[in-house]
Amino acid sequence: MQSSSLTTFNAQHNTIKDTSVLTSLSKLKELFLSRNEDRYDDIDLNPLQYLCQLTKLHIAYCGAFNIEILKPLTSLEELDISGCTNMGTYRLENQQKLIVLNLSNIKDSNVKFDFLKQFEFLKELIQQQRD
Repeated sequence: MQSSSLTTFNAQHNTIKDTSVLTSLSKLKELFLSRNEDRYDDIDLNPLQYLCQLTKLHIAYCGAFNIEILKPLTSLEELDISGCTNMGTYRLENQQKLIVLNLSNIKDSNVKFDFLKQFEFLKELIQQQRD
């Protein structure tokens, strides 16, 4: 089943559900920036370009939070959503590069992850290092 929405948010029971890819990615970008002390100079980038350049996404300790990423963010190597409480759903599909997924101390969460693709990627990475 195809979906045009990449992300779905529910923060402190204020539900934001977008069908526009760029709008949804903008919301994720805003959340990412609001939860980190670092500020970035590339704020004018198209949100999709911005997210596809990220190697680390840190949205830990943000309270109630729902996210779905249904298409690959190919540069993402580390996703840290540790310490989030009351997290309804986290789902990540078609992610080929993710190396670290930090879900420690997550409470009340429903996590779905495409482990088969992750395993295939790691197997390929190990093989490349051996060659």
